[in-house]
Amino acid sequence: MDPFVQQLAELCRTHVTRAKWVFVPSHAIGRTLGERIALSGTSWLNLRFMTPLDLALRMGAPFLVERGIDPSEEGVGPALIMRLLLDLPRKGGYFRPLADQPSMAQALWTTIRELRMAGVRSADLSEDAFGSPAKHAELRALLAAYETFLLQTRRGDMAADYEEAVKHPDWCPVKPGDCWTELPDVGWAPLQRSLLELIPGERITPRTLSVPGATIPRRLSD
Repeated sequence: MDPFVQQLAELCRTHVTRAKWVFVPSHAIGRTLGERIALSGTSWLNLRFMTPLDLALRMGAPFLVERGIDPSEEGVGPALIMRLLLDLPRKGGYFRPLADQPSMAQALWTTIRELRMAGVRSADLSEDAFGSPAKHAELRALLAAYETFLLQTRRGDMAADYEEAVKHPDWCPVKPGDCWTELPDVGWAPLQRSLLELIPGERITPRTLSVPGATIPRRLSD
């Protein structure tokens, strides 16, 4: 049996009535873990599977709504990014000549989302990190245009939900008497990790396989 699945089964048997939280990247993974534990013979399954985004919305969304900011990502995405890109000056563009490529909008949206989930804003993008000055200039301008769009339309995105959530730790549904753990070997984004670090209660270190000679990926080294 998977060491983590076995660990969760043991928690269910040891702490029958105690609230136990498991943070997973998606609800599908949580359902799969629950099914595996149940099929392994555990008759009492008292686990609460939750994604970090679920936690961020419960802790931060009410305060965004109170300020008139829509916490959902409705209206943002690849289509918006492509529209913002086409609104940028044509001269000297790095991505603009590739605007007709079907995957360009999705690639740029993924990049901007990852930058924001790392807490990076347009002013933080240093030219030294880019091999092409044109690429740096256009990506910075695109990120700035996206930030302006969110501000002017009073919209939030996933990064805004996390940034607001960490300001309200008292709204965390996990209580000091609860215990919680997380799916091992997940490369959480910096804003996700910052929120998880605020969770009260007893943190259970997830159990994983030990593979002799295996090298830990750099993204998981911390």
